[in-house]
Amino acid sequence: MSGQQTVHEAAGDWLQRLDDSELSEADIQRWLEWFTEADAHRRAFEELRQLRARLRATPASWRIEMRRKLNLQAPPATRWWTPPRRWALAAGVAVAVLAGLWWRGPHPGGETLYVAAADRHRVVRLDDGSTAALGAGAVLAVSYSGERRSLDVRRGEAYFEVRRDPGRPFMVWAGGVRVTAIGTAFNVLHNSRQVTVTVTEGVVWVDSVPGNGQVVGSPLVASSGETHLAVGQRLVVPLATAADAAPAANADGLSVWHNGRADFINAPLHEVLRVVNQRADTPLDIGDPRVAYLTYSGTIMQAHLDEWIASLPQVYAVRTVPLNDGRLALVMRAQ
Repeated sequence: MSGQQTVHEAAGDWLQRLDDSELSEADIQRWLEWFTEADAHRRAFEELRQLRARLRATPASWRIEMRRKLNLQAPPATRWWTPPRRWALAAGVAVAVLAGLWWRGPHPGGETLYVAAADRHRVVRLDDGSTAALGAGAVLAVSYSGERRSLDVRRGEAYFEVRRDPGRPFMVWAGGVRVTAIGTAFNVLHNSRQVTVTVTEGVVWVDSVPGNGQVVGSPLVASSGETHLAVGQRLVVPLATAADAAPAANADGLSVWHNGRADFINAPLHEVLRVVNQRADTPLDIGDPRVAYLTYSGTIMQAHLDEWIASLPQVYAVRTVPLNDGRLALVMRAQ
């Protein structure tokens, strides 16, 4: 068995296992380690995911015929017959996908899984024209139907720019929290302690909230199990497992203040902001994972922090969204 076949079979195995909505956090972490280990792993996983989606869209009669052929027709069992390497690879991939993935039948809702590598963000263009920007290591499951658009942030951060469709609500789940929108923009951060929802455009409805969520800024409407959030509002919902989670480490910035100045060379903007926020009167939050990986080179003077913050929309394709707690959220501008 070639190394490439082994990679595709491992990708097929993970694609099956990730269909299980109850897959443990430890298994997801193992998958992320495999997925980010090599470019070949990422390519194989995406190839099989796309192939499975195409196969599931084929007519049932064609699938039955292909299954019959795969089961009954095989190469002659002779020692001298060795299929060309390309055919062997194609056959191995076909068997792994068709036998291991397709014949279990269509997944309810036609779920598609997206993941961002551990060291970079990823932008996903969804079928309805909406956009999901995934933070590093984020896992997003998408299931669209004629009645609704359903998404699940299984871990990490995702920023959604939602294409307006009043007939199909855009519903995002994260740790038992459900966010519903029609056409708006908002950020969902799901970690082991809490789910945080920040609205940067329009209005969203948040319900199925476990525990006591804390709203930053007065909610528009608060009723049993449902909260309406508008632009600049944020909802923080502690998760039941938060007490068991290890405390987060305090991360230091790439640079420190010295004589009222901080110097940076090709530093990611999220690291720059970590330093700036030590001295800024108006702290800055990353409201969109794409902003985090913009780079900055230069000197920031503490005496001119307000001017530096005000210049960001001129230097980068970003906009600022004032939050009700006095902070500013940075998100990418629509191109």
